[in-house]
Amino acid sequence: MYQVLLVENEERTRAQACSYPLWRHGFYRLAGVAVNGKDALEKMAVNRYDIVIADVTMPVMGGLELCRQIRDSGYGSCVILAGPQNDFYCAREGMRLGAVDYIEKPYSEEKLTEALFFAGRSRLVPEEDTGIRFYRKLLENPDQADINITAIVEELCVEAKRGCLNPEAELRGRVLDILEQIWQKMEEEALWLRFLDPVDIPDGSGRFCGKLSKKLSEKWSGKEGDSGEIEIQKMESEGAEIRRFAKQVITEFLERIRRYELVTPDSLVNRIAGIVEQNASMENIQDYLEQQLDLSRDYMGKRFRRRTGVTISDYCMRMRMEKAKGMLRGTNKKVYEISEELGYATVDYFTKLFKNYTGYTPAGYRKSC
Repeated sequence: MYQVLLVENEERTRAQACSYPLWRHGFYRLAGVAVNGKDALEKMAVNRYDIVIADVTMPVMGGLELCRQIRDSGYGSCVILAGPQNDFYCAREGMRLGAVDYIEKPYSEEKLTEALFFAGRSRLVPEEDTGIRFYRKLLENPDQADINITAIVEELCVEAKRGCLNPEAELRGRVLDILEQIWQKMEEEALWLRFLDPVDIPDGSGRFCGKLSKKLSEKWSGKEGDSGEIEIQKMESEGAEIRRFAKQVITEFLERIRRYELVTPDSLVNRIAGIVEQNASMENIQDYLEQQLDLSRDYMGKRFRRRTGVTISDYCMRMRMEKAKGMLRGTNKKVYEISEELGYATVDYFTKLFKNYTGYTPAGYRKSC
């Protein structure tokens, strides 16, 4: 969960922003409110904030100076600036000072959510995260990394055992945790991966910690007979299987790093993917992209396809289909309701696209779940 500091001197704007339901969704927490930049710095001196939303036109200290102070003080917070419409100077100066986004006031909950989304995806990753260290290791020389996979897996397993009371018993869950952290970092660098080319990693962790962990504990405490030796042998065999599985997953990670050139991430393509994901049901998504990014449709389309291998239109269609699958699995909504919610003019057209994408009609897919 990201801790957010809102810096806004206008009481009405501040109250409206504080009332947005997005703070109750669990991903972002409004952890503090300040009335100007000086007040914000005083709060930041005693509390950690991942994201700072700052008005550029405040008394005492405005958002631009606050942004400068945050950068010069070495705080790791991302800054989102808010200011007047068409104030290109503030937007440009804010980016120069390290702000990750500029939103025009008055800003809606949708616009604020989008800015928070980009801030969270682009910059806010703890440096001490084990998964990030291993991801960077994979990026060091991906063309030669195949010969080092075994060594990387062994290092990963050593890291996974740190702090464990029963390292062998907990190894599977800890290895899965690290692999999932690596994948999350890859998703942050390339948002399109989980829809176009996901890596199958089992959800959750600690499933190995139950029966065998209990057996091993009983063996050590003298409550188990000779059969405990069998359990230990199973444990050793399980450790070898975990290493084989980790090697397979890391190999798939490397394939995607090469295929999508993740050594040099493309922030524009990532931003396009994020906007499409947030607005997949919008009828004229490419017009919206032109307005938001102030770039030509042709330029964005070519750059997006060159990096991802698909067009923006195709990617948007995939977003819609994935959302449809989720609604069919998780809600009781009628097919026509889902079709309308996703922006399709007719349910027949939606059904045709869905069947082409999944091999099932919507009703058939729901029955198969």
